[in-house]
Amino acid sequence: EVLGRLLSEEEIYAKIQEKIIMYGLPEIEIIFRDDMTARISVTTWKFARINLKKWLKMYEKELDAVLAHEIGVHVRRFINGMKSGLRILKHGTAFYLEDEEGLAIYNSLRYLPDTYEKNVMYIKYYLVSQAYNYSFSTLWKTITEIYPEKDLTQIFFDCLRLKKWIENTALFAEKWLSYDKDKIYLNGYMKVKKWVEEGGYIENLMVGKIKIQDIENFTDS
Repeated sequence: EVLGRLLSEEEIYAKIQEKIIMYGLPEIEIIFRDDMTARISVTTWKFARINLKKWLKMYEKELDAVLAHEIGVHVRRFINGMKSGLRILKHGTAFYLEDEEGLAIYNSLRYLPDTYEKNVMYIKYYLVSQAYNYSFSTLWKTITEIYPEKDLTQIFFDCLRLKKWIENTALFAEKWLSYDKDKIYLNGYMKVKKWVEEGGYIENLMVGKIKIQDIENFTDS
């Protein structure tokens, strides 16, 4: 109820077009795909493209938060970096990714109601830590208990993602084997949140795919 009305595919498509115009971005390809596990993803390598899962439905405020994450940060930083003519701003300075994902989450949370539980990044962090210690089957059981609404296919791919590169998933993982990228969301969010609270200006991070330290070094110099 706190997330508003459930939107159809057509309404979601129209809302994305509206956000693209609002941010003053060039025309971006939007395609529906039936091979996606995520509902919405953004491709930013040679060009920007927004991928949507077929038969997608989302709630109003939920969509606002997702678009603030994907378009408001990922696409904007990519397009601005591309416009700069500097390849490093288009593809990213060293170790930019943690700050980028943290900024995207920070931006998206501003669009969710205060009464909505915002705990996904904490759960992801927890599951990464458990992927080190649990077998595939125990991890499966853990995710099932956390997300009883998920179907078996979704849970299988969650486990597969966390246990990536492991030959014998019955054994405990070596520290470098599980999907550590999920840790950067919470780490990045806490870093960006602290920076903003100490007076950092978010728009300074929108010039391209840079990290907070890049701005600080530039300011110091």
